[in-house]
Amino acid sequence: MNNESAEVVIQTLDPIGQVSIASNVGLSPDMLTFMATVMPMAIFGVFTVLTINNVVNKRKQKLADVIGGFKVALIVSAIPIGLSLIASQTNLVSKAGKNPVPRNVKWTETEGGEVVVSWRTPSKVSGGYRLSLDPSMNEIVETETQLDEENLSHEYSLDKLIPEKIYYLEVFSDSHWYNVEGKPIEIRVLGKR
Repeated sequence: MNNESAEVVIQTLDPIGQVSIASNVGLSPDMLTFMATVMPMAIFGVFTVLTINNVVNKRKQKLADVIGGFKVALIVSAIPIGLSLIASQTNLVSKAGKNPVPRNVKWTETEGGEVVVSWRTPSKVSGGYRLSLDPSMNEIVETETQLDEENLSHEYSLDKLIPEKIYYLEVFSDSHWYNVEGKPIEIRVLGKR
């Protein structure tokens, strides 16, 4: 009989269901890059060519008209840059509020077959978990949340798990569910050893 326990540690989790403004309006990262670089240059170039063409065709045009054309070109070419900056601002993080992101998430299977799930958060927040046999998390088999209690350390004992089964876990912290890059944490229950 092996007296050691199995332990898996995951450094940080990702929030589930947070969608950026860019994806809400249907902009891919490639489109944002295009909008921020190529498009403004193209617009500015077209307006510059049109302005120069206008000056050549009408030699009597005043210098003020040429400068006005450049101003219009700059303003119009700045619109895509502004849109891309607005769309990319969803990556900003405010330091003023709570930081509920679970860190050092680990699950340990004890000698008796019990699985202990634990993690830490930088701020005192409520916590919990949900467990499923399905990686899509459609059918939850067990869930627990402690909404009335806020802690830095969170620990839950899962003692009713079936040996040799694979479970999928998502962690609740503050008001969000967390997983790893869009996928729940896979827990393989070995059973009593």
